[in-house]
Amino acid sequence: MDGAYLSPRGARGGGRCRSCGMGDGGQLRPHAASRGEHRCRRHRSRGVPARRAAGDPGGGARVPRILHPDRGCRRDRRPGGVPRPGVQRPVDRSVDAGGRAGCAAAGGACAPAAADGVGRQGAPPRCRPRRRGRGHDRRHPRRAVRGASGRFRQRRRGLPGLPRVGDRREAAARRSDLEHRSADEEASRVTIPTLAEFEDAAATLRGVVSHTPLEESQHLSDLLGVPVHLKLENLQRTGSFKIRGAAYRLSRLTEQERSRGVVAASAGNHAQGVALAAQKLGIPATIFMPLGVPVPKLLATRGYGAEVVLEGATVETPLRLAAEFAERTGAVLIHPFDHRDIIVGQGTLGLELVHDLPELDTVLVGIGGGGLAAGVAAAVRARTEAEGRRVRIVGVQAANSAAYPDSLAAGIPLDVTTRPTIADGIAVARPGDAPFAIIRELVDEVVTVDEDDIARALLVLLERAKVVVEPAGAVGVAAILAGKVQGTGPTVSILSGGNIDPLLLQRVVAHGLAASDRYMTLKIPLPDRPGQLARVSELLASAGANVIEVLHTRHGQGLQISDVELKLSVETRGAEHSAAVITTLTDAGFHPRIVQD
Repeated sequence: MDGAYLSPRGARGGGRCRSCGMGDGGQLRPHAASRGEHRCRRHRSRGVPARRAAGDPGGGARVPRILHPDRGCRRDRRPGGVPRPGVQRPVDRSVDAGGRAGCAAAGGACAPAAADGVGRQGAPPRCRPRRRGRGHDRRHPRRAVRGASGRFRQRRRGLPGLPRVGDRREAAARRSDLEHRSADEEASRVTIPTLAEFEDAAATLRGVVSHTPLEESQHLSDLLGVPVHLKLENLQRTGSFKIRGAAYRLSRLTEQERSRGVVAASAGNHAQGVALAAQKLGIPATIFMPLGVPVPKLLATRGYGAEVVLEGATVETPLRLAAEFAERTGAVLIHPFDHRDIIVGQGTLGLELVHDLPELDTVLVGIGGGGLAAGVAAAVRARTEAEGRRVRIVGVQAANSAAYPDSLAAGIPLDVTTRPTIADGIAVARPGDAPFAIIRELVDEVVTVDEDDIARALLVLLERAKVVVEPAGAVGVAAILAGKVQGTGPTVSILSGGNIDPLLLQRVVAHGLAASDRYMTLKIPLPDRPGQLARVSELLASAGANVIEVLHTRHGQGLQISDVELKLSVETRGAEHSAAVITTLTDAGFHPRIVQD
């Protein structure tokens, strides 16, 4: 409870001192020193001498303490006396021997403080819950400290006996990242959303989001050996599934929260989802985006009425600035995946899958932070297991940015080193805590696909399914093409988004052609004699190859003075045709070699 005070152990209720607000049982009235006065002479004692006199170093009345003061007014923070410099008094370790079950914030008794503290005589005690060896301290509720061992982690060295300074600034900085959540959000992460929650979210979003089509792909069905359907979420409003979670999250804000506005950070899809949802609900929205964001995504976000702030070369800077903005202004920070409402909103897509394909056997879903995969897995399982059957859920990540395999093996979310990937929409270095807990329980396996797999998938979708998707939306199809999944029954691959920059699309298509052996770059050394270029052109034409680009140079590493080098970009019909073209040139006495363009 925000601002709730814990009564000292063994205290009984009673009246309060009119001078300082101290109750007979030791409770401290909030804002007791609002006029600048300290406690009266009768209540200045912290109780330590009295306990020592009674021969009870750990017992007696405890000092009042407030839970989570970062959400209170902080007026209870008034340090007591300072001991003589250089004096180190023993710490009361009775909390560990007593085996108390956490603090009142977790439903148990609050751990007693040290008798005098270490160099902080009279300072307010720390609330130290025993939770799997970690917890939080009273002045820094978000900081991890030693729990069961009874040893505080040393964070700053200073003069013995003097209180540390700057702690409030450090605490505020630590609260300014995306993992700053309220207690109810923390608790929500341990439970899997129910079918009733998903159905309520679907009803809330009716008319706001589209029920996107589910279409069968004959080409992919032939490859996998079972019917393969594509969930065309690239046709969703804003061009991706993100509007589902954003709209549901904003719909559950209170009127007071709505009046403060919302803030988010994103390089694209989440930004557009939050901007449109905020526009529909009349909520002011501020979106932080990196400087290099594609122009179409920037214009779309502004077009939905959001105020856009461009800062930083990567998305990490906007994430930090958005958190600081929320801390400074009181705006509600809308996390892209690590919140229960976001997960439930994304999960409405899963209800549509089961409704449109009752015989559904397998779902392929891309994973970045995990919000979509967690929501779809929970919704599909909740619906189908109620009918007595089980659907297989397979998560797919880009190999260059795959945080989930290692995290699932370790049992906890881990930060991983990522490399650039064309699937930037799912390039997340650390799983979200809330989705990770659900994915660990409900997703059957997580597979990875490389850059060539993704480029080939995007090309197949363009040519065979006639749909344009972003690389992150094509990873499920990439898993099919790469042979990473087995066909056991009707399968759905979720095409999660279609927001791709035209320039990136051009590069990805070229990469996909090369990965499919339909595009080659050749270097051929030629004698510097007339007619050699024409001879090569004739050979390529006879082999049925299409020359896209030609570069002729007399300067190159390892090139003889009497030779020139010919660089050609050639389009073929596939791997066998490419091999035939190389054979044709070699048989004619040339020495072509394939290079990476």
